[in-house]
Formats: sequence, structure tokens, C-alpha cells
Amino acid sequence: MSEVVQVPGYVCDAVDIPVMADADTGYGNAISADRSVRRPTGP
Repeated sequence: MSEVVQVPGYVCDAVDIPVMADADTGYGNAISADRSVRRPTGP
């Protein structure tokens, strides 16, 4: 899962426009979804 979170972070750092990424792998739960959303934009 770390690559799914890390790569969009690189994209966000490289551009000055909003980025939308699909991080759904088909496996996981609400905690995984929360982590995917918060990690690239938060601490």
C-alpha cells in the first residue's frame, strides 16, 4: 500500500494543479481508505 500512497505524493509535488488519484485496490476497509486520503495531503 505504501507505493499507492507515495507515488501520488510525488505527482502532487511536481504540479501546481489539483490531483485526483484512484487508490482503490479492491482490498481493504474504511481504515485503508482513510489512510489513502489523508497521507498524501496531511502529516
